[in-house]
Amino acid sequence: MRTMKAGLCVLAALALLAAGCGRETEEALKQKAGDLEKATRDLAALKADMAGTKQEAAKAAADLATARAEITAARGEIDAGKAELEKQVAAMVTLKADAEKAKAEIEAITTAKTEVEKARDEMTAELEKCKAAAAQAPSPEEAVRTALAARVAASYAAVERGDIDAWGADLAADAFFIGSAAFEAISGKDAILANLRTIFGPAIQGGGTFTVKSTNLLIGVAPDARSAWVSDELDFVLTLGENRIPMPFRVTTLYVEKDGAWMVQALAWSLPVPNEDAMTKAAGGQWQERAAIADLVDPGAEPVAAAFTGVANDVGAFLATVTDREDAFCFGTAAEEKIPTGAAIKQAFGQMIQQAGVTTARNGGVRAGISASGTVGWVASNLDFSVAAEGGQITVPYRFLGVYLNEAGAWRLVQVHFSIGLSEAK
Repeated sequence: MRTMKAGLCVLAALALLAAGCGRETEEALKQKAGDLEKATRDLAALKADMAGTKQEAAKAAADLATARAEITAARGEIDAGKAELEKQVAAMVTLKADAEKAKAEIEAITTAKTEVEKARDEMTAELEKCKAAAAQAPSPEEAVRTALAARVAASYAAVERGDIDAWGADLAADAFFIGSAAFEAISGKDAILANLRTIFGPAIQGGGTFTVKSTNLLIGVAPDARSAWVSDELDFVLTLGENRIPMPFRVTTLYVEKDGAWMVQALAWSLPVPNEDAMTKAAGGQWQERAAIADLVDPGAEPVAAAFTGVANDVGAFLATVTDREDAFCFGTAAEEKIPTGAAIKQAFGQMIQQAGVTTARNGGVRAGISASGTVGWVASNLDFSVAAEGGQITVPYRFLGVYLNEAGAWRLVQVHFSIGLSEAK
């Protein structure tokens, strides 16, 4: 407003001068000069005010520019913050989704863990059942013993029925048999059964009856559970009318497994002879000549035959081939000579050698065979047992059936059956 008033004063003064300065008095001129000076001062003040205003305006414009820059920067920060916030929101959304997924996975893992624990508990229970069953289940050796004990019992039942064919059902086609009679050294199932029909047929046809009672069944089983050697003592009685004929048989049988079937490869049935009778008859030459045993070694049985022939004429070396196994067994010719365990067999024969000066000599050929698994073999042969006596030696005609087991590459005797053939079959 002050600027506008100063402008009006200047204009008024100029108007007065234009209207006639000459007519004015000096006082009026002075007054006008003062007014002009004042107007000039007012104009200068106005200019100063305008300069200040311009400075203020420039400062305001600078402040405005600064403010605008600050606003722009703030907007950039806001936009960056907004973008960061949106990014964080997106991350939180992703994190939430991941958390939900992780939660689902944890729930699935928890469910799986529960199922695994359940399966583990079930498997543990099943394992315990299997362990219990295994503890109750027989070993392979016990299973073989059980199976063969049943077969042996069935064969005895067949004898009691007088059923020779049923008794021989387990015989292999090439089985070898030593019987109680001196002539009974028979090869082949058919020949063995024909011989038994000849011997026992008349008694069966005449109404004779048999009773068979096992009194000492022992079964040794090879480590591979595919062969077994059996020994037994029998209360065997034939009854014909009023005649009761006891026959205390000692029995040795070699069973072998082939293609899932158990078959008899070799067997010996003998009757005991008191040692005194054996020596007396031998001294008098009263023993019947034994049936010869021909040389016949089955393929693969050569090492078994060699294990026997290499020591047959040396009783000490023969004794050394006996195993140390607890299930070894030996039948001697006398009733009391039934010796279990390898250690006891060696001890008994050792005493015999020392006390009686026993010597042995093979008489004739050797019949030998081997199991399907190749771990067990057998040998049959005639042996002469000589004993020192007054005036020389007495030789007793023995028959020998031996079962051999391959122990770490060495063939060892696990079953021995010595017998003396009687004059007639019983």
